[in-house]
Formats: sequence, C-alpha cells, structure tokens
Amino acid sequence: MNLGTNDTSLGDYDIALYEQAMSTFHSRLRALYPDAAIVLLSGCMLSPEVLADIRPAFARIAAGDANTYCLNFLPHMDYLGYGADMHPSAAQHQIMGAQLSNFLRTLPAASRR
Repeated sequence: MNLGTNDTSLGDYDIALYEQAMSTFHSRLRALYPDAAIVLLSGCMLSPEVLADIRPAFARIAAGDANTYCLNFLPHMDYLGYGADMHPSAAQHQIMGAQLSNFLRTLPAASRR
C-alpha cells in the first residue's frame, strides 16, 4: 500500500487521523485476505518531514501483524526526470519496481504465496 502522498503534500495533514485511516484500511485488507503479505510503502515523493511522521505510523500498524512489512522507497531522483504532473518518471518507476521486487524476495516463503 502506497497511500498518502497527496494527503500529505501540502503539509497540513493530521498524522493521527492519517494513521487511524491507514490502520482501518489495513484491518479491512487483512479481513479480506487473512494470509496475504501486506507491504506498507512510503513513496518516493514524500518530503523528509512527512517521512518522519509516516514511517513510525507504518511501523506501529505493522507491529500488530506478523505478515505486514514496511518498505521505504528511495527518494525521487530529479535527474531521472518526471512524468505527468510531477509524478515519477518511467525510469524512477523501474528503480522502485526493482527495489520492491528485491524486498519481496527477502520475505519468508510463506508470505510469498
């Protein structure tokens, strides 16, 4: 799950409300998919200030579920350019895809089913 970039982009977010909504969404996913591995992703476009809030919130959500993991994407690299509306370019997406693929390979075999 990589949600929240737009919600936090203006800096006027409430981290407690965000964490509550993410926790509720995570619980809903877990109820629908009890055996699935869930990865909470902090996106490449988040500012350092937002990351300082998001990462601990994700860690708290994941702490209650042995099959939930956190992955922090590398920050956006300006030299790779941008896609539409300042979103990551195809090159940045390739890097994130490789980072996620490599991370998923490290999960216990039971989580990768």
